[in-house]
Amino acid sequence: VLALQDVLAAFPDESMAVKIEAPSFASVAALLQAADATGSRARLLAIVDEQQLANTLRSQAPDLATAATSAEAGAFLAMQRLHMTPFYRPAAPGLILAGAAVSDPLVDAARSRGMHVLAVDSSPAGEALGRWRGADVDGVVVSGLEAISGLSASD
Repeated sequence: VLALQDVLAAFPDESMAVKIEAPSFASVAALLQAADATGSRARLLAIVDEQQLANTLRSQAPDLATAATSAEAGAFLAMQRLHMTPFYRPAAPGLILAGAAVSDPLVDAARSRGMHVLAVDSSPAGEALGRWRGADVDGVVVSGLEAISGLSASD
């Protein structure tokens, strides 16, 4: 098993989404340590679904892009259904949604608020990437392989 720091060092030109599976302050600290050791903050998207940890990470590392938590994504989806996205203030530049929830109007609404959209697809990697090729999403997250392009903390 490779450590995150090893993966970041092995692929210095690739943007990556990193999901913290066991949310804790120690996990967030380890993510920041690996990112800082490899100078990778600008090419990472941190996925932390525990609201307090996500808020802490955003305040401690404002230059590290984060994905919306489930609660934040739910709020965006509700606002989009009510056609109120002009009033939505995103907490994060990344919005990760199940592929079935992604539509052109949703992507347009997210982009109008400065968010990038990644579609999650549980199909085998080749099939999933083939399905999303040419779609208007910014990236696709597939089983065990996180592919992201064009997302940075400054976006």
